[in-house]
Amino acid sequence: MRNTTHHVFAALLLIAAISLQACTNRNKSVKPSFSKNYTIVIQDVMATAKFANADVKVQTINTAGDGKRPKANISITLYNSKDLPATEKGLDSLARRAIKIFAEPITNRSDFEKVKICFQQDEQFPKIDPATRCEFVFPLATLVGP
Repeated sequence: MRNTTHHVFAALLLIAAISLQACTNRNKSVKPSFSKNYTIVIQDVMATAKFANADVKVQTINTAGDGKRPKANISITLYNSKDLPATEKGLDSLARRAIKIFAEPITNRSDFEKVKICFQQDEQFPKIDPATRCEFVFPLATLVGP
């Protein structure tokens, strides 16, 4: 009788452990920390009084058939900031600053694959070639750390 009780108890523990593991795995479906569009404000990298607003869009993408969890891409559009440095180095600095400010509250950075920065509005960024306006693409993890 004692062995039967032990076997039943062990079986119940095993079932409970399997159920708990199944629930845990089901809740691990990865979602970005936030998925709605919103606006952030970034101070000009040249430490002037100029500001750039950024529309941020987070899009979930499915990694093709490799069984990995979904990733997300972040697209940041900078606009409404006059007299920003229009050199490639200045824009690169602004893009990196925007990403760092934006990424600060993200706790699950491994869920994000890359960040794309677009500089919009010809009159505000007149020296940027329209063909390369959205080619500032960065891997998020290398910019903001773990």
